[in-house]
Parts: sequence; C-alpha cells; structure tokens
Amino acid sequence: MWTRNCPVPRPVYRARCVASIPKSPRKLRKPVIIRTLDPERLQTSDFLDFSNLTKGSITAGFEDGGRIRGTVGYSADRRFPPKTQGFLYYHCHSHLPPTTGEIRFRVTESSDPTYFHNGTDLVRADGVLPWSIPLNQLNLEHAPLKELLGQDHNIPATISGQKKKPSLSYLEQPFVMKLEGKVPSYLLESRPQMHILLSMPGKSTQPVYKGKLLARFEHASLAEQKEDTSIVMRVLKVLEPIQPLVKDAALLHPAPEAGSLLKVSKYGQIRTVIFEDSFFRHLPSITGRSSKFVTVILSNVFYP
Repeated sequence: MWTRNCPVPRPVYRARCVASIPKSPRKLRKPVIIRTLDPERLQTSDFLDFSNLTKGSITAGFEDGGRIRGTVGYSADRRFPPKTQGFLYYHCHSHLPPTTGEIRFRVTESSDPTYFHNGTDLVRADGVLPWSIPLNQLNLEHAPLKELLGQDHNIPATISGQKKKPSLSYLEQPFVMKLEGKVPSYLLESRPQMHILLSMPGKSTQPVYKGKLLARFEHASLAEQKEDTSIVMRVLKVLEPIQPLVKDAALLHPAPEAGSLLKVSKYGQIRTVIFEDSFFRHLPSITGRSSKFVTVILSNVFYP
C-alpha cells in the first residue's frame, strides 16, 4: 500500500525566562588626582593605593584645570605588594644635583600627610633597596610625574628617558652584586664588561666565592685618607651567605665583610680593589674629593 510521506512537525523549543542572579558589584578604585611630589606639600588627596595592582594608575592635576594620565609598575613580572598605600614623592640627596633624584613610594598608615615622615619606603622585589624610578628612566607612561617634577622642582622633562637600562645616578649609590658574576655593566658605563672581582689567579672568569652583597663605590682618598684619585668598593651588607667555590679560598682572597673595603690577595699581599677614576668621572659625588666631613655623610648613606 502506497503511503504519502508527510513531514513530521519539528518540536518547538521555547527558552524559559530565568531570573538573572545579580552579580556582586565589582569594587572599582576611584581615580586619584595628585598635585605634587613634594613631601612638604602633600595633601590627603595625593594618597594612593596600588595594592596588588600590576599597574598603578596616576593622574596629575594642575591649577589651570589640565590633567595628565599615566601609570607606574612595580617590576616587569610582579604586582605591587599588598598594603602598598601611601604617597609618590621625589627624593634626592641634599649634596647632589636635582637631576640625580628619583621617584619613590612612601608607605604610610594613614592618608594624613603628617604620617609621611613616620612611614617607610616601598622596597624592590629583592627586599633590599627602595623601589624607585630614576629620573633618567622616566618614559611616556610616566608623563604625569614629568610634569609634576617640572612644576615642583623646575626639572626639565628632557632629562628623562635618556637611559633605558639601570645605571648609577651618583658615585656612592648602593647597588646589589653577586660575587660569582661579573661586575654589572651598568655600574661602569665607560667599560661595558669587567671580570669577576674575586677570581682564580690567571682565570678571570672563575670565581672564588659565591654570595650576594650590598655595596657602593667611594673615593679612595676619602676612604683611606690618602691623596689618591682612584675609586674603591665598600661592602655595606652581606645579603646572601658567602660560600667558597674552591679549596683554600681564603688563601686566595679574603672573604668580603660588611663595613670593610673589598680586598684581594696579590703576590702574597692583601690589597684593596682599585678602580680607575676615569670610569666614574661622569658621576656626581655626595662628598666631593676633598670634603672634611665625608665620614659623617657616608655613615648616613648606608641605605639611600
């Protein structure tokens, strides 16, 4: 029997209305307009909160109503630590030119600027030196900071962004170095690479010790009270235990000690490591060469 194929009606699916569940409101941080980087002129409105942020947003406001926006970051691969609350400010040693200064972040317990001097500077990821943005490393994203520096301290924006890599801003600026590695090239711009300081005799690439130091350069004439134009290195602090990498390491070179000048053994005599003054002539100095009060000043520069 012949039958006609009739189309089978397709079922109709109707979407049921389901009441949407309201999402918890996302807590957004209100944009903060800062008007100064001068610690003596800070106001409650300059208080910032960068806690756990990859980039902290900043907006600079000016008397003419103009505003400039930008950002700052903690490090290339890390967020700002929790409780990063406080004030951005300009820091420069009183014995140095304003152009050698840097931007720092003062962590405070309150938005009240009177707490500024009781706060502490945010430290870098290494947990040793203060987090900072040297003026010669300010770039386009730091445009608000450039304008505020010009307003507060008459620092021209042209000095910023001149150096992409880290560098010393002044001779006595503390830095971190590893004994098993070469002297960081940014420390000596006139000489891109230097051999390992404490190395095997005749083998400049084989270290005698490993460990991490906080150190700084000084004028030899001031450190040892002699008429000398060369530069020496002082160990400020031992950050990681110093361990020998070869047998009888102490007979080859004395292990660095906190507070002492870096020394080597040469021809059976212990000598201070000397750097040529010409490598550092481009750097300003906190003390100058003939300052009589250098001991007092350097004792206060243990940390910047």
